[in-house]
Amino acid sequence: MSKELITTNDGVNVALNHELSDEAKAFARASKADNSLRAYRAQWSMWQEWANRNGATVLPASPAAVASWLSSRANGTAGHVDPRAGRGEKPAGPATLSTIRIAVAAIKAAHTAAGLDFDSRASAIKLVLAGMARVKGRLQDQARPFRRSLLDEILAHSPADPRGARDAALLSLAYLTATRRSEVVKIDWAEHRDGDSVLTIDAAGLHLRFARSKTSADGEEVVVPRNNFTAPLIAAIERWIALAAIELGTPVVRSIRKGGHIAPGYMHHEAPQQVLRAAVRDYRLRQGVNLDAAAAEAMTYSGHSFRVGVVVDLAEAGADTASIATVTRHRSSVMPERYASQASKRARSPFNKITISTV
Repeated sequence: MSKELITTNDGVNVALNHELSDEAKAFARASKADNSLRAYRAQWSMWQEWANRNGATVLPASPAAVASWLSSRANGTAGHVDPRAGRGEKPAGPATLSTIRIAVAAIKAAHTAAGLDFDSRASAIKLVLAGMARVKGRLQDQARPFRRSLLDEILAHSPADPRGARDAALLSLAYLTATRRSEVVKIDWAEHRDGDSVLTIDAAGLHLRFARSKTSADGEEVVVPRNNFTAPLIAAIERWIALAAIELGTPVVRSIRKGGHIAPGYMHHEAPQQVLRAAVRDYRLRQGVNLDAAAAEAMTYSGHSFRVGVVVDLAEAGADTASIATVTRHRSSVMPERYASQASKRARSPFNKITISTV
């Protein structure tokens, strides 16, 4: 059966059957999350650049050549330029084990797209990955949890202007719904149009219905009841929607331009992380912490801190991982359990059995 390679907007080639309709091909282009496509594209470009420079065949790739490339990536000797350096020529440092695994997945995906086989579990690759895990292995980074106590402190000092109201709503919405930064910026109000999900709020609480997400191509729903714990956060979202006069089918969270003008379109996917870090920095400055220390602490938070924070808070309150997964939308309990491990270890600590008597 003949196939053709179609390049998506993110530059990823997808092998599609000639018999597919134009509509079917359009749906196939959207089969992977944007963040996954960006990650694959970046790793594939690095492999192409290294292979061309070292005389290796790009496609089909030799597992031995890929293993050599992975080793040089892990040691920081692959000769790549750090993409975060802008126009500079700063060499890329050693890649983490998680990045290396994404690189392997990207190469396999590119071969699959071209209708070719690639054995990502070839002995050369398996041995190199196992060696990296032993020699370079380290604890997997986990985002610092954005806890409800800190959110309350930030909301208590939130300005009443458009930017302050937007920030309060964004932080509250991301926390309550455990959305990823790329998801919270693509929420439509009350009616689905161009976003990835639809938010509605009524007397019973908050409802977030997904048209598509990283974990599922099917519709999913997060239901947050209105109670003593959630009511202040839902109210912050409602205040922003009223102040910004958000219309049906338009983005819930927006950029704020100079003069307090509210932009009409979706925010950039990096914006939630920037808003969170600025809020943490300002909170610490109000506590009297110096600017450098406040900025350094703010940088320990990321766009994933919302998800980790709500899981830790729910776990400490006694929620089981199965119920927590209804909010995080994880298909298995592995990640909620990992996020909640901090709360579990604190609750089971033997130090809880110790009391100090005072004279």
